[in-house]
Amino acid sequence: MNDAILKGTATPDEVRTFEKGSLEIYKIGGMTIGRARYEPGWIWSKHVAPVAGTKSCQVSHVGLVVSGRAMVKMDDGREIEMKAGDFFSVGPGHDSWVIGSEPYVSLHFLGADQYAAAHQPAAGGHGSKTAEREKVRGLGGMFLYANDPPALSRWYAQHLGIEPEWQDPKNCGRSFLLRDEGWPDVPAMAVWALMAPKEPLPEGRRQAMINYRVYDMDRLLAQLRAADIAIEKESDDEYGRFAWIYDPEGNRIELWQPAG
Repeated sequence: MNDAILKGTATPDEVRTFEKGSLEIYKIGGMTIGRARYEPGWIWSKHVAPVAGTKSCQVSHVGLVVSGRAMVKMDDGREIEMKAGDFFSVGPGHDSWVIGSEPYVSLHFLGADQYAAAHQPAAGGHGSKTAEREKVRGLGGMFLYANDPPALSRWYAQHLGIEPEWQDPKNCGRSFLLRDEGWPDVPAMAVWALMAPKEPLPEGRRQAMINYRVYDMDRLLAQLRAADIAIEKESDDEYGRFAWIYDPEGNRIELWQPAG
């Protein structure tokens, strides 16, 4: 039997409140839709971060601005202003704040179920006491090294339809939406990037590296060392914690524990 269902904004299924804002949750037609309202002066890193438990918002959003204006600042420094009438798609790793004296209202078609909620992973996921061994949970990205990233990016766009979301002389790429094991309901982003190497690559020789997302770097590295697998290097930056190893065929592997 086909149904027609109406649900008014006066009767949300859930309301999540935080200082200077709220998120109303509506579940209808198999979807979870959010209606966010932020007062002037609202800042994600100040008013929602304590609830999320991360330095920046790690939820992917797809939505529509109903009224007001807000600024989004990605972890890499890019800033985007959103205003009434704008559809938006914002990946994980960002801060946001209200601009001006008018309240900001937006609808969220993706990410509302995780936003402003203290999310717990599925059994066996990050933080689970039942997990016996740490393991890779998802793809962080594929990185292809190229002497001329913009030229190679144009080739991929022309022949394979992979249009870059960012582009500069040393780095071109985009993100794809995925799901991590242990967090099946939380959207994650995998990066596809063309990057310039530190030294020009010789003719006929090219390099690629896969980035794997992990939840507990310390535990995974301990397991690798116990198996006599050498850790080439470790590093920390604003994006999180990294480590590099090689597989038995000599392929370089990058392990990544996101910040927060």
